[in-house]
Amino acid sequence: MDAPIGVFDSGVGGLTVLRALLAKLPHEHTIYLGDTARVPYGTRSREVVTRYALLCGRYLAAQGIKMLVVACNTVSADSLPVLAEALPIPVVGVIDPGAQAAAARTRGGTIAVLGTPATVSSGAYQSALRRLAPLSKVVARACPLFVPLAEEGWTDGEVPRLVAERYLVDLDRADREPATIPEARVSHVKQKIAAIKAHIRKLVEVEKQLPEAPDQQVSLTDPDARSMTSAGKGTGIVGYNVQTAVDTEHHMIVAHEVTNEGTDNGQLSSIAHLARDAIGQKKVTVLADRGYFSSEQILQCDQSDITPLVPKPLTSNSRADGRFDKRDFVYDAKRDEYRCPAGERAIWRMTTVERGLRLHRYWTSACPQCPIKAQCTLSDYRRITRWEHEHVLEAMQNRLDRAPEASRLRRQTAEHPFGTLKAWMGSTHFLTRTLPRVRAEMSLHVLAYNIKRAIKILGAQPLIEFMRA
Repeated sequence: MDAPIGVFDSGVGGLTVLRALLAKLPHEHTIYLGDTARVPYGTRSREVVTRYALLCGRYLAAQGIKMLVVACNTVSADSLPVLAEALPIPVVGVIDPGAQAAAARTRGGTIAVLGTPATVSSGAYQSALRRLAPLSKVVARACPLFVPLAEEGWTDGEVPRLVAERYLVDLDRADREPATIPEARVSHVKQKIAAIKAHIRKLVEVEKQLPEAPDQQVSLTDPDARSMTSAGKGTGIVGYNVQTAVDTEHHMIVAHEVTNEGTDNGQLSSIAHLARDAIGQKKVTVLADRGYFSSEQILQCDQSDITPLVPKPLTSNSRADGRFDKRDFVYDAKRDEYRCPAGERAIWRMTTVERGLRLHRYWTSACPQCPIKAQCTLSDYRRITRWEHEHVLEAMQNRLDRAPEASRLRRQTAEHPFGTLKAWMGSTHFLTRTLPRVRAEMSLHVLAYNIKRAIKILGAQPLIEFMRA
């Protein structure tokens, strides 16, 4: 059978060490020696403690142990080197493991050492902690009454509570003593404070620049980069907005543009015109996702013989709450009025201009007495808003309803080139700074993509001959 591990302490307190040892090494055999006849060790001289430790160590060694674990802090602090030299087996104490555990848990704060008078006066824990956590403040307090209380089993009740309070009050007083703060920690804190003050001064200067910026943004690394809107809350990234137009037949990038606009909302018309001019067609159909939906942009495309197919974002609070939304109201163009879900006529009432858009308002006088009003509105009247060019949006929606595959076709066409380019660029995307340079860099990426795409479609040799011609 494998030799056991010996564990000894001046009393029963070392059983906590034995329990931790068995948890880590459940298949090991152990022998525990508690020297309760001479407890406590912590109030005795170093010479006496060393003599007791040698007696216990030699006794356990005679039992055939393969290793000795000294679970007594006092012996670990005062007599460990003597034991290690006197015994023919490995000897380990608890000072270094305890100090390592304390240093790992602190983040530069105060570490308290509670021990017997001998352990505290030896300075073993203090030295180990200052070595392992030089920025931490270490305060120590001798607690001679803890040992007899533990040995007698008095771990609960009024007496141990009063003793602990007395020791902790003294410890708190020592913690507030400036002289116990390590010089390394003082220097470190001063450096951090100076760095924070310098950063605050820099932010104050940036704050002064914000009112002068047209879009109330200041980029510290690239003057042209701007915050890009993202679908996730608080996930915006500072960079550039790349627009691409890809043809559905060959999946070539026929047009692209780089802007520092934070959203796609105002980009539809410009990239659509670039694509139409690039392919030399008078009439084209453009597919885009919901982020491009803009009434003005869709109108500009329609007026330029560009047929847009852009789904409208579903932002109706009424629909989300289970009530009727605008799609449930039918417009009668001849009468210029709406028919509500209850069959009532919502007639034109007024016209207003909001954000540059001319809007008409419609409602019916029957709302207050309507039997299904709760399904329609929480207000006194349900008002329907109609843009003066609403018919353009309605015609586009009809085209979308007749082409349910449009969204899938857009994803299959536009997303693959974007994903390929991002993979080529890597996690940093653009390597250059300022808008002109970023546009040049993007043009090179698009050129490389289109060349590879052309080689895939035509073959390398035919492409070379075509370019020479």
